[in-house]
Amino acid sequence: MKSNTLTLLLCSLVVCACSSPGEENDTPLPAISVGSTSTGTVEAGSSTSQDESGAYAKPGYATAIVDGRLWVFTEGSQGHAEFQRTGEPATSVTLIGQGPDGMTLRGEDKAVMLNYMYAKPGFHAQVGKVADSDVLWVFAEGSESLEEFLRNGEPATSVTLIGAGPNGITLRGDDKATMLSYVHAKPGYFVQVGELAGSRFLWVFEEGSDAQREFLTSGEPAQSVTLIGRGPGGLTLRGSDREVLLAYAR
Repeated sequence: MKSNTLTLLLCSLVVCACSSPGEENDTPLPAISVGSTSTGTVEAGSSTSQDESGAYAKPGYATAIVDGRLWVFTEGSQGHAEFQRTGEPATSVTLIGQGPDGMTLRGEDKAVMLNYMYAKPGFHAQVGKVADSDVLWVFAEGSESLEEFLRNGEPATSVTLIGAGPNGITLRGDDKATMLSYVHAKPGYFVQVGELAGSRFLWVFEEGSDAQREFLTSGEPAQSVTLIGRGPGGLTLRGSDREVLLAYAR
């Protein structure tokens, strides 16, 4: 009898040591998988952010990072509203490793995702089809030719640069210089292709600088610096600041 009493007493002490009075055992349970992300469903406990850092933000697009994948939608679209409401659009497309920094892209529309990747400030870039082949239409933002393209689906005249775009995509547009300027554009810089004595070169200025404004007003800065063959593809660079040119060339 004494042995049974001692055993019960020891068990009570063990239970008391494991949990304090009035406390429940709050050991977290493992996340339960609701579905496979490869089939377009969401997992319980998956990490979601609305890209609050703005690292991947581009005008006209809504982005969100879920489990290391970047979701991309047209801003204000029905698919984006559905994604915000339920965590997933009705149908989705996945582009593995094709996003910024090698991220996988997800969304409801492949064309929207590609347009997002090809978007650059100062240009309108839009994926299209010509004779069943992918092309990238490129126009200067706000230009008359862009208005014509958006109205009619194609400009009156067009130029084609085969394989000259990102990832080897063919470029189409109405102005070769604009298309080449798009190819050489980099964040933080204003660039514009020019020509002198039959040779093509690249004007480069810091985005938003007084030098850029002067160039847009007069067509040339008061003083200029030239770096022969230092640009992409051996292009000569011209601008008003040598350090800006060197930084762009890196």
